Amino acid sequence: MLEKAHLLLQQGRYRDAEKEIAQALAAEPDNDEAHALMARLKIDSGHAADALAPIGEAIRLDPESYYYFYLRAFAHYRLDQNAAAIADLDQSLQLYPYAAGTYGLYAYVLIDDKKFEAALAKANEGLQIDGTDELCLNARSMALNKLGRVDEAIDTMRYSLANEPDSDFTHGTVGWNYLEKGQHKAAIGHFREALRINPESETARAGLKEALKSKIPPYRWLLMYSMWLANRGRGTQIAMTVGLYIAFRLVGGVLAKLPVPFNYIGIGLVVLYLLMVVSSWILNPIANLILSFHPEGRYAISRGERLIGQLVGASLVSAVALFVMGMLLPAARQTPGLLLPAAICMAVTTFAVAQVELPFHFKTASNHTRIAVIMAGAGVLIAIANLLSIPGAETLYLIFVVLAVALTWINALARR
Repeated sequence: MLEKAHLLLQQGRYRDAEKEIAQALAAEPDNDEAHALMARLKIDSGHAADALAPIGEAIRLDPESYYYFYLRAFAHYRLDQNAAAIADLDQSLQLYPYAAGTYGLYAYVLIDDKKFEAALAKANEGLQIDGTDELCLNARSMALNKLGRVDEAIDTMRYSLANEPDSDFTHGTVGWNYLEKGQHKAAIGHFREALRINPESETARAGLKEALKSKIPPYRWLLMYSMWLANRGRGTQIAMTVGLYIAFRLVGGVLAKLPVPFNYIGIGLVVLYLLMVVSSWILNPIANLILSFHPEGRYAISRGERLIGQLVGASLVSAVALFVMGMLLPAARQTPGLLLPAAICMAVTTFAVAQVELPFHFKTASNHTRIAVIMAGAGVLIAIANLLSIPGAETLYLIFVVLAVALTWINALARR
């Protein structure tokens, strides 16, 4: 039964494999290999949280198996529980220090923690045991790339591809390395090859999506900045976010008080900062909207991403239309009523919609997505109230704008 389950697992037939494992456990409840295989199935099928119980049972039955601790570390890594993953990897290496793959996973956890030098050292340790280990070679390449040692990273990937030319995992890593350096054309080639080898590779599909969107220059610049910032520590990320805001406000404020034409420089800096902030919020869904018309890109984005892109586009067009109407109606000697406040509400709503993640379920959604949905719904209702001149709409509008600004800052810092 377990041999059949192994074969089914390799074919991606998770339900059939789970039935075979369940039958094996029914016949032999204390079979540690069956529990471990169930854990691996849960990890491979994207349910890492459900893997912790069966792998914990496997470890209870055989606490001397280094592989079981490695498998639990992998589950913790998938769940972003890096401290627990490192504890299990240390235990795995204590039981058996000659498994190259354990060092490779250790390196990936350290990369996730932004400890790139330590990650490189771990990957090199694994390669001393097995110089062709795919996990260690990929981890070494990623660490070198993030340390700015691009030539060494490329040499490592060439060596890895020479050993495993049909590895979707390696092609995906090479693609992300190129993408991080702004070479989106080279990245597209490797992501396509990875998907040719394994059409189910989510890493390659996500990479192809980002690489295709990078054909749009503003998005490419934003992506490179985001990747650069992601490689910094949390303190640096917060300092950059807050520091950039303070710097633009101070410099822009000082220059704006100078005589003409110097004051225009200050105004220009403020406008530039606002454009940067706005683009960081809506460029991704707008790029997804454009990608939905691309012959290849439309298969790379999900239905949820396509829908959010369409909603952002509709909201943005509504905001512009309301603003233009509000500016033109006075020229026709008509009272614009609350068109301009409605336009601002729809503009803020655009930013809120852009941050929604689908599919959405209120109970299981992240706090960030919940806030974004509430803001989007409130923005539409307040915009309608403004258009219909419902009493109290002005007050609701002001409260909405203040809350939107405050929540945007809180979420920007929390997500980093």
